[in-house]
Amino acid sequence: DRSKKSDIFYYSLNGDKIDNYIENFTFNIKMPKEINKSNIKFINGLFGQEEIDDIEYDVKENNIVGRYTRILLPKHELALKIDLDEGYFKTKNVNYSNIIFSIIIIVFTIYSVKLFKKHGIDKEVFCVNDFFSIEKYNSLEIGKVFNQNARKEDVLSLFIYLANKGYISIHKNSKSNDFTIKKLKEYDGNKKDEKLFLSELFKNSEKCDITNKKDLTNSFYKTINKILELVNYSSKKDIIINNKVNIYIFITISLLFVNLLLNGLYLEEIIELGLFSFLALVLLIISGALLLSKIIDKNQFKNGKVSTIACLSFFITGIILLIIISYPIITSFMYLEIDFIIFIILTIISLIIMLSCKICIPKRNKKDNELLGKILGFKKYLEDLTIIEIKNNLKENPNYFYDMLPYAYVLGISKIWIKKYDKIKLKNPIWDDNNFDISEFMDKTLVLINDTVNGYPFSNILE
Repeated sequence: DRSKKSDIFYYSLNGDKIDNYIENFTFNIKMPKEINKSNIKFINGLFGQEEIDDIEYDVKENNIVGRYTRILLPKHELALKIDLDEGYFKTKNVNYSNIIFSIIIIVFTIYSVKLFKKHGIDKEVFCVNDFFSIEKYNSLEIGKVFNQNARKEDVLSLFIYLANKGYISIHKNSKSNDFTIKKLKEYDGNKKDEKLFLSELFKNSEKCDITNKKDLTNSFYKTINKILELVNYSSKKDIIINNKVNIYIFITISLLFVNLLLNGLYLEEIIELGLFSFLALVLLIISGALLLSKIIDKNQFKNGKVSTIACLSFFITGIILLIIISYPIITSFMYLEIDFIIFIILTIISLIIMLSCKICIPKRNKKDNELLGKILGFKKYLEDLTIIEIKNNLKENPNYFYDMLPYAYVLGISKIWIKKYDKIKLKNPIWDDNNFDISEFMDKTLVLINDTVNGYPFSNILE
């Protein structure tokens, strides 16, 4: 449709893939409305300019019936071109699928926002500088409250935490890319996450009290996921709320694909939209959701690694990539009905809103909000420790540096914490009697353990 005054219809009668000669080539085309015979032309190639005269045809109302009078040569394409009145293909029929699906998606979006308002907005938390007894909590619990939800890195910190408590020892094998973790005593605590961690740690080992890289590869990641589910969704209410939004998002995506088919976009055409277009759209929706979640809930990701500028950058990148990669698709929108275009835009916006609501749910309870204020104060205390205070702490507890290390790790200040002890000679931790080097442990041993238990490389675990 290159003109606003008229429509042009192109149609390939035989394609250009046939390798054989064709005799007596006939065709019968049914148009939706009556057409003027004088506006019909047969051309060489789909968008060719050379008109073909070797065609006998007749027009009866909206039917075009004819034949090619010569022998059709291999890969010789015949095409039909018809000049039509503007709006020839537009109909007054209402596409109810666009309306119905749009209403359903709007309802899901409203319900997601209601769930977010009730269960998602955290109260502002202020740093509390009072004394805080961190020993009551393990590093995973601190990481969960600090980061809104526990991460795989927080679970990983339990290796150091439980080693400090005397349950395991950790050794890096100097001659091979392997490590050995040994059980030193049975678990005698009352925390479910610690008990699950230790019981699963030696589950696949040939010796019941020793495990290594081979025993944990492609297996312990399941334990990590169990622990994350246990810690992040401690109540059935949290699971139900999260699943509700998941269902809304899933149905919305399903309605999108169903409506694409109902509006005449076939599966082959959907596939032709391309992987890169799909990835650009995913980047746009996820970054848009992250950006929106930071705007509507300022406490969300307050301590996270994803900054507002990064979210905005990814969002703009997603828009640019989608426009560049999907330009042929976007230009084809002029052929689509306006209600279908509105449906597509509405679906993208709704997915961004629903995903942002999911990110912000559940909110911290009153107890966790109070605890977060204390954690922020404790984090500031570790960052501001002076040399004199450090030496005093080491006199009282020679293992103080190692005891605080898993907390520093989940709080994102590992580098700062280790750097404070650069000029102080530390004793080996209670769980390693060899020539221990903290930098080698963090950069090599812990990285190796992480790569093993999570099943993916994590090149720089030291923050």
